[in-house]
Order: sequence, then C-alpha cells, then structure tokens
Amino acid sequence: MVVVIAIDNHRFVVRTYTCRTPKITHPHRYVFLTDLHGKEYDPGNARLLDAIRAARPECIFIGGDMIVGRKTNPSRTDWYEPQIEFLRKLKEEFPLVYANGNHELKLEDPLYCYDDGACAEIYERELQKLGISRLRNAGIYLGDNIHLYAFEPSPRAYDKFRNEPVTLDDVKEKLGEKPGLVSVRAEKTGDTDANSLAVGKDTNIGKDLFDAKTNVAIDKFDPGQNGSSYTIVLSHHPQHFKAVAQWGADLVLSGHYHGGIWRFPGTRIGAIAPDPRIFPRYTGGTYWYNRRTGKVSGKEPKNLSGTSSEKAAHDGKGTEANPSPLCNRTDDYSEMILSCGIGQHTLPIRMFNPAELTVIDLVPDED
Repeated sequence: MVVVIAIDNHRFVVRTYTCRTPKITHPHRYVFLTDLHGKEYDPGNARLLDAIRAARPECIFIGGDMIVGRKTNPSRTDWYEPQIEFLRKLKEEFPLVYANGNHELKLEDPLYCYDDGACAEIYERELQKLGISRLRNAGIYLGDNIHLYAFEPSPRAYDKFRNEPVTLDDVKEKLGEKPGLVSVRAEKTGDTDANSLAVGKDTNIGKDLFDAKTNVAIDKFDPGQNGSSYTIVLSHHPQHFKAVAQWGADLVLSGHYHGGIWRFPGTRIGAIAPDPRIFPRYTGGTYWYNRRTGKVSGKEPKNLSGTSSEKAAHDGKGTEANPSPLCNRTDDYSEMILSCGIGQHTLPIRMFNPAELTVIDLVPDED
C-alpha cells in the first residue's frame, strides 16, 4: 500500500473520452484540467505541459481549483505564482476558458475570506495580466454549433456538512431558461474586456460574444439545426449534475471529488469525497442522466447511438494505464465526465487513484 500511495501521489494519467453527437459537423478535441491545487509535476509543471502539448487540443477548459483557498498572508506570493506561471504558458499556446471551483470562491466568500478579500483581488489581478477573464454563469459560442457555459452556484453549495442542494431553478436563475436560446449574464468585472474570455493564440473562439463596455453577453448564439445546439457546461461539483442536465446540458464537465481519494483496486469505488462524504456516489468517469426517467446511472445505457471504442490512458511518463470509457449521447440522455482531478490537497494521498488529465474528443455522428 505504501508503494502504491508513493507512486500514485506523483503521477497522472491521460484519459481520453470520445463523445459522439449528430449536432456537429467536424471533430473537436478539448483538454479539461481541474483541481490542480498548486501541484507540480517536475519544475514548472513541465511533465504536465508536455502531456497537454501532446494532446494538441483546440481549447483548454479549466474546471476550477487551480489554487488552494485557505488562510494566508496576502503579502506572500507562493500560493499563486506557480499556478499563474503555468497558466501563462498555457495561454501562450492554446485558447483557454477558466471557470471557478470552490477554492476560487473561498477567496471572496465572507465566511472564508480571512483577508478582507485581498487574496481574491490579487489573484484576479494576476489573471487579468494574462488576459484571462473567468467565465462565471455565462456562455460563449465555440463554433460548429457548440456552446460552452460555466455554472457557478452560491458558495453555500460547497459548505462542508451542510452544503445546500442545487435545483433546476437555481441553474435557470444563473444561466437563463434554456441553453442557446437566451442571452446569458457575465459577472461585471469593471473595465475588463470580456472578449479575452476564451481568446488565445490565433483563435476566434469566444470573440464578439460579449459587449466589451458593459461586459454583458449579447445574444449571438447560433440556434443550430432545428433550434438544437450541443451544449457543454463546466460545473465543478458533481452533485449538481442532475440539475444542470435537466436544464439542457448535453455534456457536463466536473471535478471536485478527486476520484474518491482512495479507491478499491480495479473499481471506481472511492472511500471519501471532500464534502466530506463516505463512499460517494460519484468518483470519476462517465455518468448518464436519463431525461425520460429522471434517473442517473454510472452504467452506459444500452440504447445509445454510435459505436463503442476505447482509447488507452497513459501516465505522465507515457506508460500504459487503465482504458477510458466511451461517452455517447442521444436526445434522451445527458452525460457527465467527472475528472479525478490533476492535483490534491487536505488529504494529500491517492491510492489506486492516480491524478487525471482529461482529453475529450467530440466527433460527429449521423442519426
């Protein structure tokens, strides 16, 4: 066990999920990076950067918790500088969309803010220097009939032992009635040019979707064929999956649970989640919400369209690890890809549960 922990604490795997949908016309590849918590794989996170470069994504989705939100002296820089430098390198090479997790929210939450918000201001200022504006209860158009949203609930939804449930009405309040049919709201960030939300090197992703003066979204969504678009939602907490799926998401990308921290060998049964929850229902991998029955399952539905395939996962040094599941969809289902996270904190132990860099291949599928 000690050997397994020592190995899993210092490696990550690259898991590739293939999602098929008739709503798009071209294949797309994205990297989903969540729950880094300041972890470094070699100096400057060189090993992680190499893995992302090897994946060659057209856009990187940050799912939150890049930092650790805890009591600290605002005059110190060690809690954010490595992460900012890592983000700088990513932004130089790839389009990037950043959504908050609970640790970013802690920096500005009065119940957890130990420094009158100074750390939150520092982190925001450093992100703005990179031209990164976080996507907060808003959406952007990625092209090819694909919309990307970020759902950010009240910080109370993350309170330990007493976290508030999130309902469909909560999602509607934040994101609007339906995806792709109404304007969505961006948080006001002063004079920030919100066009930088998803704009990276040589890309048009996210351009012209926000009014740079008011930082309020303009309704320029392409309604897609028959008024139906493919909707991806960054939603940090997996317990919010059902409400976000009911809202209309085709694909939900979550993290937060770190894969259950300690897993039983050969399974995805995790021992504990950060809530904390013992043997949480969600740990990692793919889950499906059935729109007809209203139920969530961790098993792939038998009546999904598309063909099955698997792609191997590789660890940060290129050795083969566990295969990744296929993510299919029809209009009857919404899927969640739950990343095991790329870092760790509080309980800095992983067992039979290596960290994960998530790669998503979105490919067209004929009806």
